[in-house]
Amino acid sequence: MQIRPISLADLDSLSTTSVFNSNEWINIYENNLELVGIHNANEELIGCFYLYKRKRAKILTQISPPPYTPHCGLFYQNFANNPAKKHGENKKITKAICDYLMENYNSAIITLAFPPYLQDIHSFYWNDYRVIPNYTYQLKLENTIEKISGGMDPKTRNLIKKAIKDGLSVEQNKDMGLVKSIVMQTMDRKGVGVDQRILDNILSKFANESNSFSFVVKQNEEVLAVTFCIYDTDKCYYLLGGYNKGKSHAGAGPLGVLESIKFAKEKGISIFDFEGSMIPNVESYFRSFGGEIIPYSTINKAPYLIESILKYKMKQQF
Repeated sequence: MQIRPISLADLDSLSTTSVFNSNEWINIYENNLELVGIHNANEELIGCFYLYKRKRAKILTQISPPPYTPHCGLFYQNFANNPAKKHGENKKITKAICDYLMENYNSAIITLAFPPYLQDIHSFYWNDYRVIPNYTYQLKLENTIEKISGGMDPKTRNLIKKAIKDGLSVEQNKDMGLVKSIVMQTMDRKGVGVDQRILDNILSKFANESNSFSFVVKQNEEVLAVTFCIYDTDKCYYLLGGYNKGKSHAGAGPLGVLESIKFAKEKGISIFDFEGSMIPNVESYFRSFGGEIIPYSTINKAPYLIESILKYKMKQQF
């Protein structure tokens, strides 16, 4: 198994259908990603992942998934049929990734998330990475809307009912500037940093009717909340959302999310993914929609002295 950088054009030979592995999505990062290929013993490209580099304190390099992407985009084809051989191939791939990181980024801070399907993290654990469980919530859209609504927290369901009773309306939104405005307001209130260039690229260069949609919730023509989702053939991801604090209604956000869920279901998509969060109030909001909790792993490592400092500032990761 060999790991080495590849070009964007090389992705065309892989059968991945994930929106996060599409050329359009990767292009929003303007060549700031290192795209890495996984090759088998015959030099055939069987998979890929990517690394985003950023500076910490102006001198330290951090390797992580890129902003607005939930993981490192890992995809690979395992052709083994025998269960033991399949596990063995998985192990070879994760070991090769681990070796690649150690050989090329041994002096960097690494905080890298993997997609939920990757469960074998032994190689990282054995090489002194701290392996942290993270979680997302996923709704199965094969169920009826009535069943999906019935699985929600009663408080959330009642907020939606009240929003409808109070005359709130939901409509599909084509104004990406509106999405940015409401999302930026929400992030500013919460003190969350936003990479505006990448956000602009998502909304102006990436977003179109074949990969994304947005809904706006209004009352008397005043905007209360927005949602923005991206999707592929299998999954829809709740990527961005926000609300207008000056025109707030507790049911506006949940009503917009429910309409997004309905729209994804109408498109024949199988899963609605909330993209997860380890922030307690965000987690509880996502949880209230009744999805299945799905774990995924993040690996974390830094040079010894740096890690000692990070243990105080980033206790949950180091």
